[in-house]
Amino acid sequence: MIYLISYDIKEYNKEDDERVIAFLKQSGAVRCLLSEWLLDDDESAEDITTAVWGYLGEGDRLLVVRIADFACMGLLNSEKSIALLNRS
Repeated sequence: MIYLISYDIKEYNKEDDERVIAFLKQSGAVRCLLSEWLLDDDESAEDITTAVWGYLGEGDRLLVVRIADFACMGLLNSEKSIALLNRS
């Protein structure tokens, strides 16, 4: 299953951002926009939310959505991003 992971860091600081980015990369996620990542995983959206939330702070925001259909333009890492989206 392909998931879109989107997060906002309430009070941006580089350490928090680097921590969540390192976790997402280690999980095999591909960055498709500045704070949006694509992940191919068999876990549930709830399990992924719980895992990512552990790398965010109080007041931050997180959205994990399973992708069933998509349209896009101008993605970061577009070749990898689109290849992943085509699996959905």
